[in-house]
Amino acid sequence: MRYPKFFYAITTAILMTVTFGTQAKEIASSLDKMELPFPNASLDGKTITYAYVDGSAYQVTFRSGMAQREPLTGENKGKGNSVKSTYHSYKLANGMYRVRWTEEKAEDDLDFITLLIDLKGMRIYSASLANFGDKSSGEETVHFQPGVIYSVK
Repeated sequence: MRYPKFFYAITTAILMTVTFGTQAKEIASSLDKMELPFPNASLDGKTITYAYVDGSAYQVTFRSGMAQREPLTGENKGKGNSVKSTYHSYKLANGMYRVRWTEEKAEDDLDFITLLIDLKGMRIYSASLANFGDKSSGEETVHFQPGVIYSVK
C-alpha cells in the first residue's frame, strides 16, 4: 500500500518532535541537577590593572554593579573618557571570572567588552567588539588577545 507524500512528512515531523522533545526533557532534567551560576556583580570592590600583548593597558574598577575601564596607554590615556557601565559576571572557579559589559558614549559607537579574568594566574583574555553601531565612522574592531594582570586591589 502506498501512502501520500504528506503522510511521510507528517510521520517524520511527529517522530522528530517525540525524539527531540525527549532529548530536550533529558537535557533540562540534567541541568536541574547542576549548579549553574547566575550572572552577578561578583567583582564589586576590585580594581584590576592589566596589559594586553599588543601593548594596550587598562585599569578597570568594579563598584556597585558598574564597570569603569580607563585606558592607561594610547591616544585616550588620561582623557577621562571612561564610561561607567552595568556589568555582569560569572564566577567560573576560585579566582576565575567571565565578565561582560557594553560601553556606550553619546557621541560614539558601542564597545562590547568580554573578559576572562584569572586572578590566580594573573592573566586576562579579551573577546571584545569595539566601534559597533552607526554613530561614528570608526571601523568595527574585534579584540581577541591575552594579557597580564599587574595588580588587583
